[in-house]
Amino acid sequence: KEAVAVLRKVGAWSDILKVYASKHTRAGVGKMRNRRTVMKRGPVIVYDKDNGIKKAFRNIPGVSLLSVERLNLLRLTPGGHVGRFVIWTESAFKKLDALYGTWSKKSQSKVDFNLPQPIMTNSDLGRLLKAFEIQSVLRAPIKRQVRRKVKKNPLKNIGLMSRLNPYAAVQKRQTLLKQLKGRRTGTTAETKAAARKARSHESIRAKRLSGVNLVKKTKTQKDASTKKTTTVTTKTTVTTKSS
Repeated sequence: KEAVAVLRKVGAWSDILKVYASKHTRAGVGKMRNRRTVMKRGPVIVYDKDNGIKKAFRNIPGVSLLSVERLNLLRLTPGGHVGRFVIWTESAFKKLDALYGTWSKKSQSKVDFNLPQPIMTNSDLGRLLKAFEIQSVLRAPIKRQVRRKVKKNPLKNIGLMSRLNPYAAVQKRQTLLKQLKGRRTGTTAETKAAARKARSHESIRAKRLSGVNLVKKTKTQKDASTKKTTTVTTKTTVTTKSS
C-alpha cells in the first residue's frame, strides 16, 4: 500500500496502468513453455540499501529494482531505448559522485575511471548547421534531375528495330507476303500436313472396304516373306530350263 501511494505521489502510477493494459499472450511456442504472457516495462527504482524496498515493490508489475552499486544497462535501456523512467532514492543519488566521481574529482571506489565528456558543446544541431560560418563554406545544392532512360525492346519497337537493322522492314514485308501467298494457294505447312493426313485416312478406309488385311507386319515377318518369294522364283526358273 505504501509503495502504491509513493508511485501515485510521484506521478508514476499512469505508467503502471499502461503496463496492466499491455498484457497479452506471447507469439510463438514460448506460450507453452512457462512464458505465456508479455507486458511492457514500467519505471526503474534505484536504491542504495534494501530496507524492505524490494518486498514493497515486488508485486507491482513492470517495476524493476536496481542497486546503485550494480546498475544494469539492459534494465536502464531495455531494447536499446534510452529514456526509461528512473526513480532515484535520495541516498542512491547522493552516492553517485562517490561511485563515479565528477569531472573535477576522482572516483573513491573505482580505479582509473573518468566520466566521459561530451564532444559537442552545443547539442542544438539544427542551429549549428544553419550558422553563417558553416553556410558560407557549403556550396549550393545540385538540384538537377537525372531521369532513367527506358530500355526499349527492338523486337516489339519497330522504330528502334529499323535504326538497328534498316533491312528489317523489308524482311518483315517479305515474310508477310509469303504467308499471304501460301494462304491463297493453300500450300502452307499446316495445309500440307492436313492434306497428307486426309489422304492417309482415305487410303485406310479404301483398304478396309476391299478386305485387305491391315495388320502391321514386324521386321522378322517381312524378312521371312521376302525369302519365300525368292525361293519360289528360283524353282520356276529351274523347271523351265529342264523342260
